[in-house]
Amino acid sequence: MDLLTAERQRAIRLYEWSARAMAREMAEDFPTLDRVKNGMVVAAVTLLRKMPDEQRRVTCTGLVNFSHMSAAELLGEKLHAGEKAASQQLLREAMHGRGLRIAVKFEQSRGMAGPFAAPDKDLAAMTPASLESLAREALGEPERRETPHPKGCLLYYPRQYGDWSIVTRVHMYRSGCVNISYLCSFERADHGTGAPIEPMRPPNESLLGLLGLPMEYWNANTGEQVEEAFGLMRQNLDRFFAEIPPLLSDLTIE
Repeated sequence: MDLLTAERQRAIRLYEWSARAMAREMAEDFPTLDRVKNGMVVAAVTLLRKMPDEQRRVTCTGLVNFSHMSAAELLGEKLHAGEKAASQQLLREAMHGRGLRIAVKFEQSRGMAGPFAAPDKDLAAMTPASLESLAREALGEPERRETPHPKGCLLYYPRQYGDWSIVTRVHMYRSGCVNISYLCSFERADHGTGAPIEPMRPPNESLLGLLGLPMEYWNANTGEQVEEAFGLMRQNLDRFFAEIPPLLSDLTIE
């Protein structure tokens, strides 16, 4: 198939996978979302759990459909006004109003309330090198690393699926507490020249981003929370990558 057809097929398959994954999240009480320890995601999950079943279904459907609008359009599907309104209301409430109060309470429980929260002694002594060492223990050896600023680093983990590769970029830095995040880019290479083709849209995405909640990062205020964050990230990525091969491996370009 040509590149455009392959890109469209990838978009459709990721959309359909995301819809199945979100349905599974609802059935299993949001285990993937629960692993992400930041106030906004905790607030969103808390609000979802408090909703009546039908409202929760409409909201979660809207989250996925709104984040995959191009793929839905390729399939002739339309985002219903009620789904869009419900999903956008959840995102607003996760960052403001009721959700903000939930988030602040969660951050307080982890010792991170306010801009002047003091990290514990283990975290205060943690350097970019020690952060990188913890990342390597949890995620393995990266293909390469970068140092975009003196208080952090960026590690690259590519995985190959037939003609496609997914490059996971793990970013960590210290600014009071430690912030840990990642993004995946879906890419392929030109067989004739080996030159990279511009990454497909969406160019960078996390697992929660595919589910409509682009808030996948961990804040840590203790050494124990840093280790926990890398372990939880690994669990989410392992689940995601275990299901990716059938989505990409046969999308070859003639």
